[in-house]
Parts: sequence; C-alpha cells; structure tokens
Amino acid sequence: MNRSRWANAGRLALAAAAVLAVASVIWVGNQDTGYGPVEATGVPGSSLASPAPVSAADYQRALTDLDNAARPLTDRVIGAGTQEDLQAAKVNLGRLIEDRVRAFGELVPPPEIAQEHRNLREGLAAEGRWLNVPPAVIAGPGTCGARSPGRVIAEQVHDTVESLSNTDTALRKAIAALAAKRFEFGRFLPSPPAPLPVPPTSRPPNGKIVERSGPRGVGRLQIANGSPSDVVVSVVTGDPSKPQVMIYVHHDASATITGISGEYRVYFKTGAGWDPDTRRFTSGCRFEKFEESFPPRSDWWIDVHKSPVGTARTGPVPAY
Repeated sequence: MNRSRWANAGRLALAAAAVLAVASVIWVGNQDTGYGPVEATGVPGSSLASPAPVSAADYQRALTDLDNAARPLTDRVIGAGTQEDLQAAKVNLGRLIEDRVRAFGELVPPPEIAQEHRNLREGLAAEGRWLNVPPAVIAGPGTCGARSPGRVIAEQVHDTVESLSNTDTALRKAIAALAAKRFEFGRFLPSPPAPLPVPPTSRPPNGKIVERSGPRGVGRLQIANGSPSDVVVSVVTGDPSKPQVMIYVHHDASATITGISGEYRVYFKTGAGWDPDTRRFTSGCRFEKFEESFPPRSDWWIDVHKSPVGTARTGPVPAY
C-alpha cells in the first residue's frame, strides 16, 4: 500500500512539474517578443476587447447629424439653375454621404439593429456613388423638339430629385427597416417632384416678325405659303441661326417682309407646334433654303409650295 501511494504521488509530482514548465516557456516567450501575456478570447485579463455598441440614443444622434448636414446640400440640388450648379451640388452631397459611410463603418450599432445598420451603409454607399456620376452633357438642338438650355437643366434637376425620392431603393428600404425599430432617418431625402409643365407651343399670327436684327434697308420680299404646314422664312446675310429677319407665315396664306438690307439668302423651315423660346417647331420639321441669293434694293416674290413649274431651286440644310 505504501509503495503504491508513493508511486501515485510521484506521478502527480511529475505532471505538476510538466505544467509549470510549459507555463514558464509561454511566459518567457512573451517576454522575448515584447507582447506581454498570452491574449485569448474569454481569458481573464485579456487585452483584446471588442468595441462596445453605442446606445440607441447615440445611434439616433448619428443619424440625425447626417440628416442635418445633408439637407442643405439636397436643397442646392433642388435649386440648381445651371449644369455646373447641379453637378457641384450632387458631388458635395455624394462626398458627404460617402464620408459618413466610412464613419458608420467604425460605429458598433445596438445589437438589435446590426443587420439594419449593415443595410443602411450599403444603401448610403450606393447613393453616394450615383451622385458622383456627371450629368449628361447638354446636346445641341435636334431637328425637332428642340429644348432650351433652361428646359434641359430643369429636366436634369427633376430627374435627380425623382431618383433621390425613389421609394424602391436600397437606402429607402434600410430607412424603413430602421423606422420599424423606432429610429428616425431620411429627412434629407426630398419628396417626389411635381411633373414638369409641358413646354408651351403657340401659333403666332400670320405675318408675325418673330426676330429682327441689323440695319434696315429698302428691300422687300413677298411670301406665299401654299404648303400644307406653316412656314417660318428667314432673311439671312450670314449665319442662319442669326437672321436679319424671321417671319411666321400660315399655310395657304401670304405675308411681306420690308426693310431688308443688302444682298441676302432665303432660308425657311416648316412644321407644327411652334416653340417661341427656341423659335423652332417641335414636330414635322423640315429645313431648306433657296439656292440663289437675292440682290439688294429689289422687290422679290417667292412661293414655298413645291411646284413642277417653279423656276427657283431649293435644297435641304442642317437644322438651325
């Protein structure tokens, strides 16, 4: 019996010594590397600790702060009057959102909204990327349906606001999920915009001078419009987009231009839906000119109706 007890005691002593030896090796190793005690999750005295979640009140404060910072930038988007203003407003709003996405990445949300927080960051990131895309460049006027620069900007602002107010985006869905958990956010996003008014069209009175510039002369031009559509005739001494005189003539009607100066060419355009802002038709457009010039101090008569017995040749020209 005594021998067995001593034998067991010897084995216990050896096991204890082995444990102490391992502990000593671990400690010495840590002293050599300068990293201190062994770090392990759940080990008392560990120096690695996960950041604590912020309180619900602090999280709401971060959301409100973004709303307050972003709303003035959204208002600048809504009020942009030029393409440069619109682009600057969009970029500034996009950069602010992207900065806050990074800041929210360092924020540990309350545990009950961990997934909503991830969705919010993804939705904000997508919105920031989209806002930094440059708007379409204003295209030159087309053959028909010409739009003034003011109309183009109004449409671009309308499209931007409409996209920001879209309720089907990832950001809007994340905001709705947070609202279900009683967190308020999204005041910086605008309401859907009102539809843009349809550009006005008009039919000026027959013989209406819609544009005139340059010195007056003694030239006279009589116009007969036997075509099925209205016509706008331009007396041109240079660029057709800057005529000396432009007159509106109804179909199956006549009109006269007086006070023409110098030698000139005659351009004309036909169509429907006259836009007084751009001085162009909006549908059914055709642009032509008489091939020969008209000498000064003369009284000329033209008929813009196509006729097989006509002596004056006309040809198509680019839109003006």
